[in-house]
Amino acid sequence: MKLILAVICVLTASSVVAQTAMQAHPTTDAEKIADALKAGPSFITKDATLLDWPATPGGEYRLLRKGTNEWTCLPAIPGYPHDEPGCFDPVFLQWIKDSLAGKQPHIDRIGISYMYNGAWVPNKSGKGRLRATRRA
Repeated sequence: MKLILAVICVLTASSVVAQTAMQAHPTTDAEKIADALKAGPSFITKDATLLDWPATPGGEYRLLRKGTNEWTCLPAIPGYPHDEPGCFDPVFLQWIKDSLAGKQPHIDRIGISYMYNGAWVPNKSGKGRLRATRRA
C-alpha cells in the first residue's frame, strides 16, 4: 500500500513539473510556420500572412509567407516560457507592434486575435506564479 502511494505521489509530482517546464520554441522557418498555423482556425490561417518576430525590439518583422487575407499569424514569442503563437487582425497586430516598440497604441476599434494554444498571464495573487488561461 505504501509503495502504491509513493508511486502515485511521484507520478503526480512529475506531471506537475512537466506542465510547468519551459517549452521548446520553434527555430527553423518550417517549425515557425507550423507553430504559427496552430494559432487559429484553418479558415483564418490557410490564407494568412505569416511573420517572424523582430530580432531586436522595434525591429522589422520577417516575412515567412505572404498571405491573401487581412490576418497575420506569428509563432511563439521568443523568450517566453510557453508556446503562444497567435493570429491577429490588423487592429490587434498594430496594437502588438506599437506596444512592443514602446509606442503608445492608438486604438480606435476592436481588434481580434486567436491564440488556440492559450496564453499565460501573471497571477494577480501576488505569489509570483503564472496561471494558464485556455479556452474550454
